Parts: sequence; structure tokens; C-alpha cells
Amino acid sequence: MTWIWFNEAKPLKQLLDKGSVVTVRSKDRRTGVAYVRSSLDPHLKKRVLVSRCPGWNSADEKALRSLLSYSGFKTVDEWKEAIERQHGQGKLLVPFLVEVWN
Repeated sequence: MTWIWFNEAKPLKQLLDKGSVVTVRSKDRRTGVAYVRSSLDPHLKKRVLVSRCPGWNSADEKALRSLLSYSGFKTVDEWKEAIERQHGQGKLLVPFLVEVWN
């Protein structure tokens, strides 16, 4: 079983409320069916489909601006702060689309 963790409230809320979210990871990850886990809700176990964001190989400034409305954050700066909290600075960042999958 493959897991994808969400430890930031805003992207998790975006996923649960809207059915999809763009998340940024510090390394490439396996795509396909996975289960959401979160330190914010230890009982959460939601099945999702994880895929690379079409057309985006890295989460540079242009990508973040373009994908912002799918992130759960209000501004690019807010999103960048969350990325730094989770992954630190200076790493290759890869955007993924996560969709609730029934």
C-alpha cells in the first residue's frame, strides 16, 4: 500500500473539500493509487490518485503562480513558506496532482 502524507492544513482541506489538490514534493514519487495520511487527522484514510502535473517538471515560480488556485493557499508566498517548512530550501521540487478516487 502506498501512502501520501499531508501535514499542512490548507492543502489537506483543499483535497477534502474540492476533491483535488496540487502538492509539491521534494523528490519524484510513485504515481497511481495511494492513501492519504495526515498528522492533522490520524484516522484519515482517503483513497486518491496521484499523478504528475501535466506540463510541469519542476515547481518554479512560474509553475507555482499557474497552479496556485489548486494548492489550497491564497498566495505564492504563503505556498512557498509551507514548502520550506516541509522540505527546506534549495531542493528540486516536483508538482503532483492528487485527486480523490472512489
